[in-house]
Amino acid sequence: MATFHAFGRLPFELRTRIWEEAVTARFVQVGYLRGTGKNGRSGVILHVLSPTPAPAVLHACHEARNLGLYERAFVDGEDPRYVWVNFDVDIVSIGHGDFHGFEP
Repeated sequence: MATFHAFGRLPFELRTRIWEEAVTARFVQVGYLRGTGKNGRSGVILHVLSPTPAPAVLHACHEARNLGLYERAFVDGEDPRYVWVNFDVDIVSIGHGDFHGFEP
């Protein structure tokens, strides 16, 4: 793979446009893990999980991550797990799952 060393010297607006063009539509599969919640209720969704890897553009550099091209979705305030999603272009599949009881 070729490296473009002058990329960082391009105007910010042009770099931003390039990162935006690097966003591709993905099929994001989402599932969950049920268990007993903090309130003692069983059958509560404890974690939302996805086998779909993080988008490649997020591995490029801090600038690409900081542009907000993707957001951390399905986040529970106390759980550090999340799924990277761009709701403008990604297709999110929950399969045959029932997300009843999910409280983000």
